[in-house]
Amino acid sequence: MTNDLNKQNENEIDDNWISLRAAKNPPLDGLEYRPVYSKKGWNIIHFKDHNGDYGMRIFFEKLEFNKLQEKKFPDWNEIKIKPLENRKKDKGYLDIRITNAIYLEQFDTFCKNIVSGSDMCSTETELLENIFKKCNHWKLLMKNKRVEKLKPFEQQGLIGELTFLKLLMEKIGVRDAIEAWKGPDKLVKDFLLSSIGIEVKTKQGGLKGQVQISSEFQLSKDNLAKLFLLVFTVDKSTEINPNSFTLTEQIEDIKNFIIQKDINSLDEFLGKVYMSKYDDKHDYKSDFWLLVDPYQLFIIKEKSPRISPENTNCNFLSEIKYKISLEGLKDSLLENLDVIYDAL
Repeated sequence: MTNDLNKQNENEIDDNWISLRAAKNPPLDGLEYRPVYSKKGWNIIHFKDHNGDYGMRIFFEKLEFNKLQEKKFPDWNEIKIKPLENRKKDKGYLDIRITNAIYLEQFDTFCKNIVSGSDMCSTETELLENIFKKCNHWKLLMKNKRVEKLKPFEQQGLIGELTFLKLLMEKIGVRDAIEAWKGPDKLVKDFLLSSIGIEVKTKQGGLKGQVQISSEFQLSKDNLAKLFLLVFTVDKSTEINPNSFTLTEQIEDIKNFIIQKDINSLDEFLGKVYMSKYDDKHDYKSDFWLLVDPYQLFIIKEKSPRISPENTNCNFLSEIKYKISLEGLKDSLLENLDVIYDAL
């Protein structure tokens, strides 16, 4: 019975892996490899190295190596992903390998998903984006523990980012807006549009006009031409209010918008939503929210009240968190979002 099951698993796994398993380990720094068929002719191989480690490599012939380095690929226990430079100047490849050969069958499924996604790509830029998206999706699928339900203040924060994302989609297009959304990628700024940065914050209504700043870098201009602070007021509400909504409803609304405008960008949007720790397995039906107009938009200036490496010696400081009163930014208050769009 066990032998029959092993034979069945062997048949399900790609022939390349069966061939590599049977092959001797190559000499030091050598590589035993097999080409992978791609409908679009991408240069992809399966390999085994001198340590007996298995992996897949995707080669980029035109895309500069720094484009591979800019991508912050997920890193988890089972799979390691590294951009490596090849002998051609400024060109490189992605090295994706399994850390334990007992998971080779699961890794084979992962690799097949990467290759099938590559068949929809026409350029190396699209190929890289597709691989990045697939890897982030798999990271979530392979997590050992379930993502915890977002706390109320985390829901508020995500609602703020999604609100601006929808506005941005309507202005510059779905694909460019999703690409500009950097919050799920754990970058310092929530949105980056060329040399323009937008940090999105939410607050509750009432007398306290304050927002929480989570690090010394959030309001740092770095090398940005302009940096904006966009503040939405998001209050707790009830089902009775006809203008109230849940986080799930907001995400569904944006999904439907993407399906109508650019369905090919749907997977990338969902990937970023899940990277924001939203899991639709949790019940958000009882958490109702109300978006209170108007929003507030500020441009961050050199003398704006803030803690940043530009105006504070942060060399021996870490985990800096503080609240900023919006009253202190009133001289930097802007009329509407057109100021951002005009700066692009």
